[in-house]
Order: sequence, then structure tokens, then C-alpha cells
Amino acid sequence: MSLVFIGEQFRNEVTRPFSLRRLERGRQPIDFGKASLAVEPGVSTNNLLIKLRNSNELKIPAFLGEPVRAFIEACVAHARAADLPVRNRFIYVTLDSRPFKKGGTQRTPGWHAEGLQGAEVPVKQGGCYHFLWTNKLPFKISTQGFDLSGINLSQHHVFDSLARQVYDDMVKPTLAGHLYLLNCYQMYTAVPADQDTDDRLFVRVSFSELAYTSTRMSLNPDIDYPFTPHTTTGAAPAHLQVWDAGDEQVGKAS
Repeated sequence: MSLVFIGEQFRNEVTRPFSLRRLERGRQPIDFGKASLAVEPGVSTNNLLIKLRNSNELKIPAFLGEPVRAFIEACVAHARAADLPVRNRFIYVTLDSRPFKKGGTQRTPGWHAEGLQGAEVPVKQGGCYHFLWTNKLPFKISTQGFDLSGINLSQHHVFDSLARQVYDDMVKPTLAGHLYLLNCYQMYTAVPADQDTDDRLFVRVSFSELAYTSTRMSLNPDIDYPFTPHTTTGAAPAHLQVWDAGDEQVGKAS
């Protein structure tokens, strides 16, 4: 296993309590290079819990198969080699191999970051980090810092607000088949397919201090959950508004 330089900025961002203000600073995606994983038709999971906090034991269901197990174990090994927190994290796995039509995207479209801790997390935990991989239809990653001066977590839809600020010349496309490491301060988006596809695979391995409870998450029959899953929808509250930095500047000028 080749060693990839992570840097103290990334390490600090995932060990210290979440702060939206860290999005004011730009960051580059971390590329671990080429990795391979065959598409297993019909096997899809969404935020499947495979490791509990304060444990080193991986509980990977047999139905995922040995290639997926080896892929997950490689991600964990990369995290340990980079001195990132592993033992005190839940680990969740998302695999998506569902076919879709031209214009469809790997996951929900739109600029976003994984692991936002909003008003529903009053006591902020350490930042999440994630390994992302896809065999085709790479995604785009923003490397810029963002203006957060008028954003309020309890009032604004953070991702839609930040999406208005993304500069095209500060966006990097990923390479298909490469393994990327991102944290909760890295904005990225899926790229629409230019043709129908039935042989794609998207994989995300997430390391988080948070208990995921969405009704859309897959349940692991091999785990006795220490929290109650399927209790939240995962949808953004309807009252949230989109903040526009340009609108605020106009208001100040007038």
C-alpha cells in the first residue's frame, strides 16, 4: 500500500468539532490512485452501518461479497496509515449499482458536502470523512473557499446557498476508477450521464461520530444498533431559505 500525504489541515478538520466556518478555506481533493471493484448487479446499500464506535470489529454482511469486503478493508487501512480517527467512529457503506437513464446522476444531484452538522446536532462532533469511488461517471469537486458571512444553519439551506458561489474554474473533475478521500468541508456534485447506463457502481465509505437515523438507510442484520434507526427522514426542513451573497451586497449598497 502506497502512502498518500494527507496533511495536518485535513487531520485537524476531522478530529475537531464541526464548524461551518471551515468552509471559508479552500482545499484540494486527495487522490489515492487507481482502485478496482467489479459491479455486482442487484447489490445496493445506503449508509449501511458496518462498525460501531469504540470498536475495531468490522461487521460486513456476507451478501456484499468478498471483493467489497476487501475494498472496505483497504479504505480502513488507508485511514489508519494516515493517522485518521477510526476506532471512535461509526463506519457506513453506500453501494449504488442501480441503472439509470441518460441525464441521471450517481446520487442525488446538486452541490453538497457529506456530514453537515446542522441545528439538529446541538453539540458538534468531530468532522466526518469519506472515501469515494466510481467506475464511471466521475463527479466534480470544488476546491474554493466560500463566503459564509450571512449563512445561519437554522435559517438557510446551506448547500443551495453555497452552490450559487461555485466558480467553474475552481472545480476539478475526478477520474473514473480512482479512490478519493474527502471530508465534511468538501463540496462536490454528481455529473449527469450522457447515455443510459446499467453497469455503473458508486461506493462511499463514511467514518463518522454521528448515529445515522434516516429512514432511507439500509439496516445491517449482523449489528445490534445502539441507537434507534429509521427515525428521521433525512430531508432538509421546508422552512430553510437560500442565502445569496450578491443579494446581501446589493442591500448594503442601498
